[in-house]
Order: sequence, then C-alpha cells, then structure tokens
Amino acid sequence: MTKRAPGAPQFVRFFGPVLDALHQLGGSGRPDEVRSVIAQKLGLTEKEQSEPLPSKAQPRFHNQVHWARFYLSKAGFLDSSRRGVWALTEKGRTALPLTEAIARVIFREVSATFAKSKIKPQDAGSKQGDEEVIPEADAAVIQQTYRDEVVTKLPVAIASWILSGFANAYCESRDSRRSA
Repeated sequence: MTKRAPGAPQFVRFFGPVLDALHQLGGSGRPDEVRSVIAQKLGLTEKEQSEPLPSKAQPRFHNQVHWARFYLSKAGFLDSSRRGVWALTEKGRTALPLTEAIARVIFREVSATFAKSKIKPQDAGSKQGDEEVIPEADAAVIQQTYRDEVVTKLPVAIASWILSGFANAYCESRDSRRSA
C-alpha cells in the first residue's frame, strides 16, 4: 500500500485518491467503484486490498477509504446525501490535485471541528490499537452497501450451496450403493 502521510493517520493518504477516483468516475460513484479505481490506480494487489484489520471486522483498505470519505465529506469536498453514492461537491471538483500536505491540513481542520463541537473522537469513530473503526455516521451506508452486495451475491451462493449439497448427497448415495 501507499506510505503513510507523516503527522496524520494512515487513512489520510487516501484523500487525494478518493477525489481522483470520483473525478475519473464522472463526479460520483458507489463505494465499491471508488475502491476499485483507487486500487487499480495505486497498483494494489488483491492481498493488499483484503488485508484485515486486527479485529477482522473488515479489510483495512475498505476501512481507510471509508474514513477518507468521512473526513472529505465533513470538510465539504464530498456530498454523501444519496445513500450509497459518493459525489464530488464543487469544492471537491476544484481541489484536484490534492497534495499530502493539503490532505493533512484537511484532517487537522476536521479534527479541530470535532474538538470545538465537543464531539469526542470516540463518538465520531474509535481507534483500537492501530485500527480505525468506521464512525456510526458511515455505518448505515456500509450496511446498505453490504446489503446490496449480499442481495447480489446471495442467490449465487445459495444455488452453489444447494448444488454442493445435492452433489454430496449423490456421492454418498452412490458410495453406499457400491458398498452394498
């Protein structure tokens, strides 16, 4: 994966790539589309994309991209008013290219906003060891995205499971007839 931006959490390195990916997608995209463009552009392997957090709650890459989206949204670069769709705002469209230094400034400004509004970091999202857990605000979007993926993949998985059950039953039946 790309290197950590000095003086900032690991997810800050994805601020620029999230904006770039959305720009490349025409200004908006679903989280899986954005992650795909980022992974391709950064040359991330499947292993790097699927490396789990220590809690095994989700892949680190997904988590960090979602944290980047959360901060970019709070800073006004993204509009996430449509469920499951991330979109560039005018501010986000004009922010390209976004340097690491600017990304750190954005992070500090949003963090300062949390401090001023008396929202404790653990209320916006918590940190456990070196993993950043996605805040409650993003949980609904992630759950919806997960539901969408399950609805898409579940029929195939169920069919596969049923067919494997029939195949196992057939093999067991065949084997029991041979031994009789």
